[in-house]
Amino acid sequence: MSHIVLRSFLRLSFNQPRSSFNTKGLGHTASSKGVLLALGFLLLASGCSLTPVEQAAAPIVGGEARATPGSIARPDQTSQEPARSSEVSGQDDSSGQTAASQAGPGPQIQEGQVIKGVAEPARPVIDPNRQASLGRSIGQLQALGFDQLEGWKEDRLEDALLAWRRNCEAMMIKGQPFVRLCEESSRIDPNEHAAVRRFFETQFEPRRLVTAGPSGRNQNTITGYYEPVLKGSRTPSEVYKVPLYKTPADLVTVKLDKQYPALQSYRLRGRLVQTEAGAEIQPYPSRAELDTQGLLKGYEIAWVTDPIEAFFLQIQGSGKIKLEDGSYMRLGYANQNGHPYVSIGRWLVSQGELTLAQASMQGIQAWLNRNPQRQNELLHQNPSVVFFRELPPTNDPTEGPLGSLGVPLTAGRSLAVDPRYVALGLPVVLSTRLPGESGQKPQAVTRLVFAQDTGSAIQGPHRGDFFFGSGPEAGQRAGRMKYDGEMVVLIPKGLQGY
Repeated sequence: MSHIVLRSFLRLSFNQPRSSFNTKGLGHTASSKGVLLALGFLLLASGCSLTPVEQAAAPIVGGEARATPGSIARPDQTSQEPARSSEVSGQDDSSGQTAASQAGPGPQIQEGQVIKGVAEPARPVIDPNRQASLGRSIGQLQALGFDQLEGWKEDRLEDALLAWRRNCEAMMIKGQPFVRLCEESSRIDPNEHAAVRRFFETQFEPRRLVTAGPSGRNQNTITGYYEPVLKGSRTPSEVYKVPLYKTPADLVTVKLDKQYPALQSYRLRGRLVQTEAGAEIQPYPSRAELDTQGLLKGYEIAWVTDPIEAFFLQIQGSGKIKLEDGSYMRLGYANQNGHPYVSIGRWLVSQGELTLAQASMQGIQAWLNRNPQRQNELLHQNPSVVFFRELPPTNDPTEGPLGSLGVPLTAGRSLAVDPRYVALGLPVVLSTRLPGESGQKPQAVTRLVFAQDTGSAIQGPHRGDFFFGSGPEAGQRAGRMKYDGEMVVLIPKGLQGY
């Protein structure tokens, strides 16, 4: 798996090496570190793991609120409360939660209960007098001019306007200056190259992210991801016999931040079990246990043909199922069983079955084609399981899956980032290389993209994950994407405190 980003369920837990738990990056105090270590030992003893809030998930269907230019409603003109942004932060775990998961304590606590049907999203309240707050980057941002950005003049910015307008669906809710910027950009003709360029160059200020990582390097590592498209069915058959699952009703997620504020970005996942000593949370079954014991029967959401494709769909965290009638079923991340991710690619390398260079998505599939009898042995090395939810259909072929910002991703213009360093919703000028199509050599590019997604593997100031789009060709390019790069964040003029 050396060339594939293990999005959506790469888990940071206390049974990993201590060096992988960066408390400094989370802003913990010395006393908080003690709390984390003490809880870690307790969790190790119990077999549970403490995992970060899933950052790659979008909110439950119908729960998100989107805005469009011209939809402003002042708070004093409606009784509706201001709608929450779809952005997932440490203070708010809106990813994959339902009303059932917010019930009081006791054995009846459940998370992920299926919402039948698709609710109409609530109309957001946009206050044009409100000042947006994106927090403050913990990275160091260095001012520079657009004329200092090599390759900036060659980028077709009009191609980025659609992604920016999708950005506005979430950013207008935050207030100014995004309300003004989104209203102004809605009046720009996307075919007017000069007008689009003038908008970005006059309304934003470039800031290079210069914070050095642990190695002291200022270069970023840019990887790629995509939206898989699998053939499948809503009902099982001789052809479609590999299930994908929705969140089981007995999966419990526990928030610990009220007792331990340092743990506001973490959740304890497991299941509530009644014992002689009372109710206690025990580890949720692993992938092997769920598979061999049939514990997820009744929670199937769709069936596909290939277990390996189903496995990689979990790695990406979202995808499309092409149904027999030609329509598409869109799946998004809902939850995870609480077990830390274990790389099957690295396991194959450790067993001497593949070299590190061969341990890509394509290399693993080729190994399985040669060793079909070892399929379960390989897949069960990873105890983590991702659960899905159905997203509403779309008639727009340019819409990708919903990112963490809660808006559809745009192929070639969306980027997953670490939001501690780059706030979701900000434009980013990305300089890197992109793999060519059909085995062509990689090409150096400077591309205006938008921070619209996050991923558990995307951590640190120098990590970005480039969205290639949907389908097998996008998957081939994403699997080959791993290059150095550089990020320049575009800060809107008038944004305070960032």
